Amino acid sequence: MAGRSTTGRIGLRSALELIMQDGSDLEISDNDSEDNLSDSSDVFVPMDDDFGDDSDIMSDNESVGHDHVFDAPTDIDSDVEQPEAGAIPVIYDDDSDTEWMEDWTRSLVNFPVSAPFEGGSGLNLPENFEATPTPLDFYQLIVTPSVMKLFKTETNRYARTTCDEKKAAGGLSARSIFNTWTPVTLEEMNKFLAILVHMGLVKKPKIDDYWSTHPALSTTFASRLMTRCRFAAILAFFHLNDNARFIPRGRPDHDPLFKLRPLFDHLVQKFQQLYKPEEDICIDEAMCPWRGRSAFRCYMKDKPTKWGMKLYELCESVSGYVCNMEVMCHEPGVSNKPKEVCLRLLTPFANKGHTLFVDNYYCNPALADELVAENTALVGTVRANRIGLPRDLAKQQMQQGEMDYRRKNQLLYIHWKDKRDVHMLTTKHLPQMKRVGSRARPQNQKDKPECVVEYIHNMAGVDKSDQMISYLPLHRKTCKWWKKLAFHLLTLVMIQGHILCNKHKKEHQQKEMCLEDFVKSVCVSLAAQCTVDPAEDEAAALPLPQRPHLGAAVPPPNVMDRLRPGSHFPEEFASKPGSNAKLQRTCKVCYDRMKHRGASRDELKNRVPHTKYRCEQCQVNLCITPCFKMWHTMDKYHI
Repeated sequence: MAGRSTTGRIGLRSALELIMQDGSDLEISDNDSEDNLSDSSDVFVPMDDDFGDDSDIMSDNESVGHDHVFDAPTDIDSDVEQPEAGAIPVIYDDDSDTEWMEDWTRSLVNFPVSAPFEGGSGLNLPENFEATPTPLDFYQLIVTPSVMKLFKTETNRYARTTCDEKKAAGGLSARSIFNTWTPVTLEEMNKFLAILVHMGLVKKPKIDDYWSTHPALSTTFASRLMTRCRFAAILAFFHLNDNARFIPRGRPDHDPLFKLRPLFDHLVQKFQQLYKPEEDICIDEAMCPWRGRSAFRCYMKDKPTKWGMKLYELCESVSGYVCNMEVMCHEPGVSNKPKEVCLRLLTPFANKGHTLFVDNYYCNPALADELVAENTALVGTVRANRIGLPRDLAKQQMQQGEMDYRRKNQLLYIHWKDKRDVHMLTTKHLPQMKRVGSRARPQNQKDKPECVVEYIHNMAGVDKSDQMISYLPLHRKTCKWWKKLAFHLLTLVMIQGHILCNKHKKEHQQKEMCLEDFVKSVCVSLAAQCTVDPAEDEAAALPLPQRPHLGAAVPPPNVMDRLRPGSHFPEEFASKPGSNAKLQRTCKVCYDRMKHRGASRDELKNRVPHTKYRCEQCQVNLCITPCFKMWHTMDKYHI
């Protein structure tokens, strides 16, 4: 061997080749233990399990790595995430060991004090904001009129382009969506969003079920706002950016998030503008469910949602308010290394004295040093094999309840033995113990390091946000990954608005509102709201499409008008153009009676009797007998 390895590992195959080659001076006997091998041999041969989640080497494009969901359990003994059992520290040579031992010490003399918090936390609402705001007001602080106009403009642009292409190709039926499409208005877009929110509140198997008349599924909220076909058309053409400006993958300046970049950037800017977080913040991952094709779909085995698109989120610890976020999309020139992700998310909050809580995926001495330079404290669990940690303390065997520490400048590395080994890195705390547990049951109390107690209390911010989003799941099947992510972001808007609403109520000493009441209020308000005068909306002034051979739409007759004696006479439909055959239409009474009895859509389409007569005054299609008489004499003719 030419020399000793300093920090590197070699593969199992390479190590075996070195052992078996002629002239090798390396021998391993049957009684060589793992400890003897790592202490006395020149080559470190890792076991199969050594290349797991504890590996300290992360690639820029790593999709599957850190899998952590932090719930606040009742048993606080296992609150802190640990490295995998059997993880072996990185091996250094003797000179490196001596150097690290000199840097790390047990002395706490002149331990630096963390920078005071100067972030100025709290709401930052507009000056003209309502004195007694409604939930809709908080929602519209984020989804502003400019965003609604973006939805309308880009949806109409994409629909116009697509319809023109389809019409030019020919072969469309008269009732095709491409022939009957009319530009969407701002009022329709509000109703479209209201139906999406309603779908998060009321769970049904299929989208069509929200317009179902079956007694077991029937709800009238969606059908009162727009028809099923109109909703499906808006959903199909829904767009957020101009496709003409898209740069294909592989070319310079390609943006993987181009499809939803305007919405994503707007939301991040509004989240930071409307609220300044308190001192304690945390960084973790969130998942947007997706099992389809996507360049940045990833798998996280320990998450409730295992397949999907990963978002890095910086949240306020106490409330779960998302202050900054980014999507792991392998954007060119953007590193996905944990350290780089943390520094990017923290950029708007640097030099304000925040305390950042992270888990062992992000935490390492190099990140802690950089955050100290930016007046930001770091607290987190750390993997025992991280480069830069004192190896003697990382390998130290302890009894349950024992604690030891090492200090290097402002870094404090704590090794505490609970049910498992707990490794903590902090730039804020001293190695002090704190008693936790119920005072009513002294036998359940125990001493824990102060940094562990605060970590447990402050690390669950992202999981709080994820938990709230799970209450409003808008997880509908779609062929477009960006639509799934866009609806995930719109659901997040509801959670953010709810947090802002409750913080405002708390400032004014008012009773807080639960999430369900907040969402129901926004849903109803969106459905009832007309954002602009139709005269000012160019799309609203366009005529609605007429279905072939049906003529102009006729408003439904008033009940008293059809029951009032008068000139109610049957008239026969005219012949079809170019034919002697009479037109036939579905009988109104027969249709309503079958619908009331719970007939399916296919039955209503194929089994309702047709008639060639209608009432001349009411303009309603009716069979001569008995429906004509029932329509004009019975209030509840359909029962």
